[in-house]
Order: sequence, then C-alpha cells, then structure tokens
Amino acid sequence: MAHHIAADPFGVVLRQTRQSAKISVTALAKRTGYHPSTLSKVETGHRRASRELAEDLDTALDARGTLIELWHTARQTTDTDVSLVWVLVPTTEGVTPMALSRRDLITAILAAAGGATAGSTTPAHAATGNPSPETITGLRSVLEEFWRLGRITDPAVLISGLSGQVSTIGTLTPIASGSVRSDLLALGARYAEYLAYMLEEVDDHASAEHWISQGERMAEAGGDVEMAAYMWVRRSRVFASTGDPAGAVEAAVKARHSRVGPSLRTASYLREAEGHARRGERTQAHRSLEAADEWHARDDDAPGNWCSRTVPGVVEVVRARVLFDLDEPRSAAEILAVELPAIPASSKRQRLRYGLLLALARSRHGEQGEAVAVARQSLGEAAGCRSAEARGLAVELRRSLAWSDAPGARTLRRDLTAFCV
Repeated sequence: MAHHIAADPFGVVLRQTRQSAKISVTALAKRTGYHPSTLSKVETGHRRASRELAEDLDTALDARGTLIELWHTARQTTDTDVSLVWVLVPTTEGVTPMALSRRDLITAILAAAGGATAGSTTPAHAATGNPSPETITGLRSVLEEFWRLGRITDPAVLISGLSGQVSTIGTLTPIASGSVRSDLLALGARYAEYLAYMLEEVDDHASAEHWISQGERMAEAGGDVEMAAYMWVRRSRVFASTGDPAGAVEAAVKARHSRVGPSLRTASYLREAEGHARRGERTQAHRSLEAADEWHARDDDAPGNWCSRTVPGVVEVVRARVLFDLDEPRSAAEILAVELPAIPASSKRQRLRYGLLLALARSRHGEQGEAVAVARQSLGEAAGCRSAEARGLAVELRRSLAWSDAPGARTLRRDLTAFCV
C-alpha cells in the first residue's frame, strides 16, 4: 500500500486555524485580498505561501504569530532535505515502519494533532510478530521530533499526536518479547512523560497526572528504574503548578533512592528547592540548591540527562527562581541577566519563561523601564508559543506594572492581557 503526504505543514495548520475560527475560504479571501483558489492551494500544499501571505493570514485569523512562526519553520526544512525519519504506518497486516523526510514528518504530526488525515489507511487490528529493532529506532526518531517541535510551538498542537504514539506502543507491546518488549515499554514511558509535560503546559493537570502514572507503570514494567523515578520529578512540577509546594517537596524527595544517578538527583533537588522556596523555607531551599550543585558537578560522565535539555545553566536559573520566591528580586535578576542569553533561540518556551521571570524581577526591584524592555523582547521572540508557567508570570508582571508610567508600559500591559487569554 502506497502512502504519500503532500500537504505542507503550513497548509495543514492554516486549514485547522480557519476551520476553528468558523471562517470559509471565500470569507478569508475577502479579508486578505487573495483569490480563494490561491488559499485553497496553500491549504492543500499545491502552492507555498509567501512571507507576506503568511503575515496577512496570521492577522486575518488572529493567530498571534503562530502562522508566521510555522512559515519560518516549514521553510527551514525544504524538499532538498534528504534526511529521513522512520515512523509507523498502520496497515491491514499490522504496523509497518516507513521512512519520511523531516518535512513530511512535521506535516504528519500536525495533521494528527488536528484530526486531519494524510491519506486513507486501514486501522491495524492485530499486529503479529516481534517488532523489529528498526521499529524502535523509528519511534525514538519520532519522539525526538516531538521534542524539537515542543520547544517552538503550542503544546496543544502535539498532544493528540503524542497520545497516538503511546497507543501505537501499546499495540506493539503485547506481541513483543525479550529486550524488544523492555525497550518498547521504556520508550512508551518517555512518550508518556513528555505528553504529561505538554498537558501541564496547557493547565490540564488531571490528565498530566494520569499520564505520569501510566508512564511510571510502563517504566517499571520495562525495567527502567531512572525513568520510573523521574516521574516523581514530573509529579513534583504538577504539585507546584497546582499550588501545593508541600506535595512538590515530598514528590521530589521520592525521586531519589540508591539506584538513581547524579543527573536525576540534581533534578530532584532543584524541584525540592523550588518547593521549599514557595513555602518560605529559606534554609531548606538553600540546602537543596547546595545538594543540586554538588550532584550536578558529578553529572558530566554519567549516562542520561534528567535536567533540562535546553537550559545550559539549569542550576543557576532555578537558583534565580528560588531567590525570587524568597523575595530577593535583585539577586534573581542578576543571575537571569547572565543565564538568559545562553539559552538557545530555538528553545522558545524556556526563553519566554525565564525572560518573563527576569522582567518580573526587574519590576519588583523598581527597574520598571528595564522590565518593560525585557518583557517586550521575550513576548516578541515567543510568537505562537504557549506555556502555563509563562502565563502565570505574565499575570504577575501585569499586576506589578499596573500603575507604571515607564515608556511602553501601557502597551505592554495590553500585550500581556492578550497573551494571558
């Protein structure tokens, strides 16, 4: 059975956005001044949008920069990119590995997220035979692509696709045996953990907890001790997000036992420090930071990395958050001013989160002009990116600048209100 994905990622999301807004192609054409056939060709992938068209469509659909950002992302992966990624395609005979270009893989992920289909396929009913090593390699490649997309786009776009991949692994696991089964379960746990993270970022904490529990069971069944323990770190973040710092501390402590390595210990101590800080427990927070520093120093030669994949100075940025929560905004700002430029531009969510924290620290310290400048830059860089934590910081920053007459403060307050909607 032949499968071909012709749609451009930009076109897939354009159609989703237009349909969500309940706007017809004809009505959108009137808003933008383009012919309806032009827009239809863009949606189906038969024509590529220009930058000007992408900007006009983003404005007409009130997409807040999502379409502009996706236009840039899609253009970075061209038809000349011959690197292939393996994915799993359901067929009447089971689940078959299939090679796609990175461009087509992005399209498939976005289509799955929006309920669109890239082609007509028959659902798998009963896959048979032990999955091949190439199948696991393919699943790992897809997860890496989700990680990459998760750093630059709205997490809601990825949730359905991630859930689908966990279901695929659930289909394969019963027919697998030996090390293949263990590898599938361990990989499924990683999918579940990232799915929980994306759900947390859209404020769906109940679903996040469900997938944390599912991932924990899969990791334990697959013999992945560290992944099972890391689920307590993820659970700690959920407790913190729901206003339960005591639960966050308790969960972080449960992540540590004799069989986990330095990186996981570092991550657990960082979550513990944040929990203590939010409880106002200054001494305990600093002790946890000292422990995180100590274990982080041993991390270089250890296999695996359970700290942030995208924040080079992860201990320092968490230290800044702890100091801010302990009412030391000046010290927090000094650290973030050094660490923020080191976070890669491709890590939009992290740059947004810590950029808004820096702006809030500046504002609390009385540097409102600096706060406005930092916040405007952070919001501008993160067009189309969504984060529950960043939204919470934006709410606090808007309140902090409520009566500010610093240049640009009034416009920023309006932008922060729009961002929080």
